Amino acid sequence: MSRRRHDQICKHGVGIAVVAILTATGSLDAGMPPQVAFSLSASDGSSLAGNLSDIGAWAELDDGSTSFTGSMFGSSWHLSWTTVVNHTAELLRLDTMLSITNTSDTAQRFDLTTLYSPIDDTAGGLLDVASSISVMNLALNGTASLSTADEVSLVRAGVGDSAAIALYEPLFELIAAGPYGVNTTTQAGSGSAAAGSSATWHDSSFLLSSGDLATIHTTSTVTPIPGPGGVALLVVAALGARRRSHRR
Repeated sequence: MSRRRHDQICKHGVGIAVVAILTATGSLDAGMPPQVAFSLSASDGSSLAGNLSDIGAWAELDDGSTSFTGSMFGSSWHLSWTTVVNHTAELLRLDTMLSITNTSDTAQRFDLTTLYSPIDDTAGGLLDVASSISVMNLALNGTASLSTADEVSLVRAGVGDSAAIALYEPLFELIAAGPYGVNTTTQAGSGSAAAGSSATWHDSSFLLSSGDLATIHTTSTVTPIPGPGGVALLVVAALGARRRSHRR
């Protein structure tokens, strides 16, 4: 994710260019939700940007995570989203599902970004990213196509500027044929996230054929790396379990 794009979606008071809001803004809890910014730009010039708590609904779930949901129409697209943030001392998880229909008469490029900015800097650890993408042909004939654009990976995810996982590299294309045909594929990657990073993010850039539906589901999980003392305790516990099994 470029620094310019990172700064754009972090700005307050950004505008929303849409025709209609299909979900009511609201909350099931009086507390403040996590800060999750979202932006969309389409090749027809339309755009959407804002905090998910402002442009859709949010709720605290039983496990302590926060869910954001919403649905909107733009001038040549229909977008719906479900984003879940779970941030504890044991893990940080950003789970983003975006579904977009290209209602334009021509193929169109979309750029989508979800950015979680915690109050405190995130702890370093292992970064695991998994992404599932699908494309659906909404016509009674022909094919639907979801492909990379301008030699950029279709999905990117990272923590701050120090870690980034790229999935579905350039020249990737997913095709669905036949009436209401669907094609789905998944990829995953892993890396490390440095301590002190200020944000966890997902980026998607792709071309979608006219009249068709694409779904991008990306999950990033950061888990802390045990220090030397923690590793020693894990080894002792493993040896103890092994000895007990030999005595039986």
